[in-house]
Amino acid sequence: MRSSSYEQLVIDLLKKNKIDFKREQTFEGLKGFKADLRFDFVIYNQDGTIKYFLEVNGEQHYKEISAWGGQRGLQKRLEYDRKKMAYALAHNIPMICLPYWDINSSLTYDKLISNSDYKVKTIWHTDNIIK
Repeated sequence: MRSSSYEQLVIDLLKKNKIDFKREQTFEGLKGFKADLRFDFVIYNQDGTIKYFLEVNGEQHYKEISAWGGQRGLQKRLEYDRKKMAYALAHNIPMICLPYWDINSSLTYDKLISNSDYKVKTIWHTDNIIK
């Protein structure tokens, strides 16, 4: 699967910090309307267990953008985001949602994992920060 420029910056950051990760993973029971939903990144512990999920949210997760389906597309994305958050919360797996406005060359791995604004606490996480 092709990476967005935001995802590529995150890939480079994870590789630079020697973080074990996989891209675009699906999990049993995590479904959209027509297909399985995928987490952008799944980060692993050294023993192979999941450490956390990482979602890289572009502008289309926060705003109506006609090229991404406008209002209808935004509502669908928010619903899918909530399903992923519900899955992570139900399985006690931490989840980080990184918004596009914080993805730049000054982002460090420490900032990524320590910023409490990125940590999902409810299924309404993305809705609460729509700009």
